[in-house]
Amino acid sequence: MILTQENTSNKIIATINNEDLTETYECKMAVCPNPVCTCGVVSITLTPIPGDSEHIPQTTPKTVKIDLTTESLADYKDEDVSQETLDFADDFIKQLQKDDYRLLQQELFARKSHLTETADLASIDANFPLEKIENESVLVAYSDILPFGKQLMVTVDNQKYLVFDQYCVRTNCSCTDTVLSFFPLDEGIDRSHPTKEVLTYFANYKKRTWDLEGHNKIDEAAARQALKEQYPKIYKVLQNRHKQLKVLYANYRKRNRVSQQPVSLKKAKRNDPCPCGSGKKYKSCCMRQKRKPDTYTWRDDKGINIFGKGTKR
Repeated sequence: MILTQENTSNKIIATINNEDLTETYECKMAVCPNPVCTCGVVSITLTPIPGDSEHIPQTTPKTVKIDLTTESLADYKDEDVSQETLDFADDFIKQLQKDDYRLLQQELFARKSHLTETADLASIDANFPLEKIENESVLVAYSDILPFGKQLMVTVDNQKYLVFDQYCVRTNCSCTDTVLSFFPLDEGIDRSHPTKEVLTYFANYKKRTWDLEGHNKIDEAAARQALKEQYPKIYKVLQNRHKQLKVLYANYRKRNRVSQQPVSLKKAKRNDPCPCGSGKKYKSCCMRQKRKPDTYTWRDDKGINIFGKGTKR
C-alpha cells in the first residue's frame, strides 16, 4: 500500500519507490462536479514533499487521472500532457494496490455525497424514465436518481437493512405516499447478484399511515418502530426527499421541452370508490397500479450493489 491518510488533517500521502529512491507526495483529489455523474474518474495532483536528503531530486507536481471503476489509467483525451507525466502516471498506477484503490473510493464517495447534499437542485442534470413514469406509473427510487445521496439504513434485531424509498413524481399527482423496501445488508453481500427485499411498507408521510405490502419475512412492527426511533423525523425526511425528486423531475421535463400540460386525474381518497368505475375501493384498485422499479442501485465506498426485482403494487 503506497497511500496513507493522516488522522488529523485527512491529507492523503503517497510514498513511491522510484528505482533506488523513495519519494513522498501530498495528494489532492478532484472529482467530477456533477453530483449524478457515476464515471468514477478522479484527478490526483501529487506535490512532492521535501526530503531529508539533498541527494533526492525534487520534481514538479504531477497530475494523474485514474478511473476507479476499472482501476486503470483514465483517458487524457486531447489534453496537452508531457511524456514525463504519462510515464509518471503509468508508474504510479502500477504501484497502487487494492487497499489504495479502496482509500481513493472512500474519498470519491465522500466528496460526491457532499456535492449531492449541498448542490442547488437547479444545477443537477438528473435523468428520469419519462415514459414509464407517465404511462406506466413507475415509481422512482431516491438512490437511483441521486446515486450519491444519503441512503436510509435501519437496524432491526441486530440486523442491518437498506431501505429504498420510492416515490411517484408523475405530472399532476399530488400523492404523499412512499414505498419503503427493506433489504438485508450483510458484510459478505454478493455484488454480482441482486438480493431480494424482505419487507415492503406503503407509508403516507402526510397522514402518517403505514400499510403492509405482500408477505414479509421480518417483524413488521419491529421494523417500523426501529425506523421511527432511528429517524425521529422520518416523515419530514420522506417529505423532503419526495419534494427534491419532484423538483428534479420538473427540471428534467423543462430541459427536454416536455409539455407541462398535466394529465387530468380525479382525486380520490384511499377508501373512496375507484374513479375507474370498477366498483372497488381506490386503495385496492388504481392506487396499486403504481409499480416499483425492477432493481435498485446502491453505491458505497466499495462500489456498486444491485438489489432485488420489484413487483407490481
